[in-house]
Amino acid sequence: MKNLMDFFNIIDKLTLYLKEKEFSFTEEGYPLFSKEMFLSEKPELIVPVYQRKNRRVTNKKKTLIAFYCGDEHIYRRIVNLPEEIEEYLPYMGVIGCDVTVTKDMEIEWQRAIILLNLLVMAVFAANGIKVVLNTRMGSSETKDMFKFFPKGITIASGFRGGTRKC
Repeated sequence: MKNLMDFFNIIDKLTLYLKEKEFSFTEEGYPLFSKEMFLSEKPELIVPVYQRKNRRVTNKKKTLIAFYCGDEHIYRRIVNLPEEIEEYLPYMGVIGCDVTVTKDMEIEWQRAIILLNLLVMAVFAANGIKVVLNTRMGSSETKDMFKFFPKGITIASGFRGGTRKC
């Protein structure tokens, strides 16, 4: 991703992909998740996406993948996500995408990034890969994003950006 247009092109690409898969959306345009899409069991191992092929991963069906790393590395993984989705099928599930959103960003920009993060999570869910909600939401003005999720789902929270490659 090299510019703002690339960012919005990814949003458009993922939205079209999900509509082709007949994924549901809210009136606001956010993907709508059902409780069944979320992981309900505890993983044995959680690894960053860049370590998914590490020798520590001995049982993919019990391994959860996290997208906690630098944004430039996340973009590399998601730009071709629909075409590369089969790579994630053997794993237990995926923690929702974590492109950086912070409270000092303009609200419209925060919402665009949150939308991208949710669309990525929806692509996994649309392909039968269990997801875990990443609670990174920016400022308190974007906390309304949680109203679209079922009660009693598994969540994950990251506290610091990553620097390793994905």
